[in-house]
Amino acid sequence: MRSGAVDAAERAGQGQGPQAERPAGAGGLTAEELQKRLARFAAAREWGQYHTPKNLAAALSVEAAELLEIFQWLTPEQAAAVMDDPESAFRVRDEVADVLAYTLQLCEVLGIDCDDDWRKAWPPRDRVDPGVKRREDVQWVRRHLGPWVIRRLRGRSSGDALDPKRPELGIFPSTSRP
Repeated sequence: MRSGAVDAAERAGQGQGPQAERPAGAGGLTAEELQKRLARFAAAREWGQYHTPKNLAAALSVEAAELLEIFQWLTPEQAAAVMDDPESAFRVRDEVADVLAYTLQLCEVLGIDCDDDWRKAWPPRDRVDPGVKRREDVQWVRRHLGPWVIRRLRGRSSGDALDPKRPELGIFPSTSRP
C-alpha cells in the first residue's frame, strides 16, 4: 500500500507550481520512515529554518482548510460521492496527503512518536458521582431551561421587554459605495 502523502507528492511533481518538487514514492512506509524521508527532503532544500512548530501548524491549518474547501457547499449526498469523480478525488487525495505530510513534519519537530503515541490508551475518565451530576443538571434546568419553557408557555419571548431596533419596516440602507 502506498502512502498518500508521498503518492500525491509524486503526482504534484508533474509540474504544478511551487509544490512541483516533492519526495518520491513510499510504498508501505511506516510513519517514522515517512517522517525521515520528509525530513531529508526538507534538509536537502535547507528548509529546516522554516520548519518551526508555529510555521508547520499554520501550514497544516491552511492545508486542512483547502481540504474543507472541497466539501464546503456540498450536500451530505454530494460529499459522500466526492471520490466518484476522478478530478475531485485527485484533489481530495492531494489535500489529505498535504495534511498528512505537514502533520508528520510537525510531529517530527515536536518529537512525537507517530507510530506509538496514537496507539496508547487514553487515561481513564474521572468518575463523577451520580448525585453530584444530578444536582448540577437540576441547577442548570432551574437556571436556564425552566425559565425558557415558562416564557414559551406564556407566549413571551426573551426580548419582549426590549424596544425594537427598527420599529418601522423599510428598505435597509446599503453601506456599499457605487
